[in-house]
Parts: sequence; C-alpha cells; structure tokens
Amino acid sequence: MQAGNELEGSGITLMKMGEPGVPNLDELFGREDEKKTKCSALTDHFLAFQREKVIASKVVKNGVKLAIGKEITDEVWIDRPKRPHTKVFILDEKYAGKSAEKKISEVRERMKGRDLLIVSSLSDIAWLTNLRAFDIKCNPLFLSYFILESDKATLFIQEEALSDEVITYLANNGIDIKPYDSFDESVAGIKNKQIMFDEADVSYKTFISISKKENANKLYSVLSPVTYLKNVKNDVEVSNMKKSHIRDGVYMAKYMYRIKKQMKEGAKFTEKTASDILDNLRREDDLFLDLSFPTISGYAENGAIVHYEAEYETAKRAGS
Repeated sequence: MQAGNELEGSGITLMKMGEPGVPNLDELFGREDEKKTKCSALTDHFLAFQREKVIASKVVKNGVKLAIGKEITDEVWIDRPKRPHTKVFILDEKYAGKSAEKKISEVRERMKGRDLLIVSSLSDIAWLTNLRAFDIKCNPLFLSYFILESDKATLFIQEEALSDEVITYLANNGIDIKPYDSFDESVAGIKNKQIMFDEADVSYKTFISISKKENANKLYSVLSPVTYLKNVKNDVEVSNMKKSHIRDGVYMAKYMYRIKKQMKEGAKFTEKTASDILDNLRREDDLFLDLSFPTISGYAENGAIVHYEAEYETAKRAGS
C-alpha cells in the first residue's frame, strides 16, 4: 500500500511479486513477448550470482543480447548522492564474544587448504572483523569486500571510513587494507588459485572475473564458512541478545504507560509524534546505537501495512 501511494504518478510501474498474475524477474525475462527485445542491460554487481545467473539464462535463451559491465544509471543519474562512508568503529569483544583473529583462524580451518575465500556479504564482513558503521540505514554495516587467503587477509574499504585506531586494529589482527574501488581489479587478477565463494554472496560480475578460462582458477561453490560461523551464536552473543530484549522491553512498557496516561489527560498524538516518544526513550539508553528498523506506528488502516513508516506530513491522528 505504502509503495503504491509513493510511486503514484512517478512513471514507475509497481509489480507486487507473489500476487496472482504478477511475474517474478525470472518469469518476466522468460516471457514470449520479451523475444522482441534486441538487447537487455544487466547490472552485473547489483544481484548475487545465484539470482542473476537465472535471469541471464532466461534472457539469452530468448535470443536477446545481454549487455553487462556498464553502469547505465551513471549516465542519467547526474545528481546521484555520494557513496556513504561513515566512520567504522570496533565492536568490543565483550559484545562479540570472540576476537577477529580467532574468527579468521576458524574460517581458515573450514577452508580446508584451499587458497582463498571471497566474501561480499556486508554482515559477514562486519562479523568477521568485529567492526561496525552506519553506511546503510538501520544496519550497522560498512561498504566493503573481503578476501581471506591461507597466509593473509585483505579488507577492501573506503579509506575515508577509517580512523587511525581502526587502521592499527586491523594491522594487529593481520588484515591488510586496500581501496574499496580496487576490488574488481584485484579479483580479475587472481590466477591459478582454488577459490571458494558463496553463490548467494558474490555478484555476477565477481563470478565472471574468477571463472575466466585464461585465469585457470578452480572454483568451489559453497555455503560461506563465514556465514555458517556467524549464524552459530556464541554464549556471549546469546546473553547480550537476551539483555537487549529486556532493556528494550522496559522502554516499550514506559512508552505504553506514557501514551495511555497522556491520552486520558487529553493529549493528542499522530502516528509520528507517538513513535518519536518511543524512539527517544530508546535513544536514552547508554548502549543505544541505532534502530533496527523505523518504528512501525500505524493507526486505523495504516496498522495493516507491513513495516509502515509514518511521516510528519501524512501521519494519521490517533482517535480521529
């Protein structure tokens, strides 16, 4: 509902995948009428290889030329915002439960003697390095890539995001630093190596680079050992999750009490001013970093919208 309202009159057609009669991307590119298309452009770093290879095969099967490797949006999106590069900070071991050095050692054990592992998942990289930032709204992540080898580790990251403290920390954990924009060139230069990668993680572009015949690499498609280890929470992580839910529960209880009390006294709230109260209560916590998603504060029919986010200009007034 919210997406439909916001896109109305924009010239963009909203296709709600999963609803009757609405094709997903695979079906869309596999339709008969798509055979009339002479050339389709595919942004080769936008989707994971696992997803994009299916789309690409449907396009080629229809006899359509596939154009990849060029960012078409750069030619028309002239006022595109600069890539975010918030300052990276170290997540203390009392929250992570394990040092980055220990995590890297455990991942290497699961590589079973293979030469290198390519990691593109931002959450995997954040977990592996015990680093956090805020490049993405409501996600404590930073734009990066990571290549782990048997004898070295390399983090590809925007230099503006690094403080002297983090640079020293990375060095102490045996992690080299390279510019974020040098990742594609570095990957293209990998030759005669045993490469582990996760199809749900690396991009189509990365796969094309490492799979070129002239590079003579041997490829191993696997569930990333970083993903596996990240998903098995240690005792410290489990304990901290429980503590965070208890702390947040206190603020929810305070919020409900305050809203009910003030409304009985005649106070008026909109969806947005009500959510501001809850957000501010959470921000008062000395361990608060960010919201995990914008507070869902929906009144009347807006209460049925999944992950609805109220705005000051359009928020409904409670009780109206």
